[in-house]
Amino acid sequence: MTYYLIEKDEKTGPFTIEQLNEKDLYKETLVWTKGLDEWTEAKNIPMLKDIIDQTPPLYNIAPKQQVTPPEPPIYKKPVEDYFGYKLATKWERFIATFIETLIMMIPLLIITKGDYLNDDSYISVYDIAINILGAIMVGGLMYPIWSGNIGHKIFGIKVISKETGEDIKNPIKGIIREFSKVILSYFIIPMIWLFWDKDRQNLYDKISKTIVVKKKEA
Repeated sequence: MTYYLIEKDEKTGPFTIEQLNEKDLYKETLVWTKGLDEWTEAKNIPMLKDIIDQTPPLYNIAPKQQVTPPEPPIYKKPVEDYFGYKLATKWERFIATFIETLIMMIPLLIITKGDYLNDDSYISVYDIAINILGAIMVGGLMYPIWSGNIGHKIFGIKVISKETGEDIKNPIKGIIREFSKVILSYFIIPMIWLFWDKDRQNLYDKISKTIVVKKKEA
């Protein structure tokens, strides 16, 4: 007796029992042989029982789709996230410095009785000494209270460490920063460095490793 099979939606055969032993014959395989009115699953044909028992059950394995794992997101530090603060804007820093200069000039004008603005002789070693003295006073007295000068206080900004995010309240660090500002103020480029620096640092900020920030709005 011979048998016909449906394999991959196509009729194959005829096969003898011996030939079926060499094929993968599953319970659900459709078989026809002489005497059957229609195609019948192999499990319903007693003559094929021993052959079916020797083969594993039919299991359709869906082809695996190769999934490319997503690349981990690249962390980018938010531009306005500096230890929980925002960078002070260029104009906030500029105007704060301008206001500070005006306020600091008041005692200087009183001491020199206004001659500071009229007499070129004051723009000399005396001028530098006065500015250095002012830097020592600002850095030594204002920084421990406001973490910055009076201009910073007025505009709600302050000076923090670029490395740790801590407020600059140490008078020595305040003096170093203000002293560097005074010395570099005689050179225009170091003072306007913040206009193209990504962290809006002047050269004296880089020397003292500081940045000027303000609180983030809620």
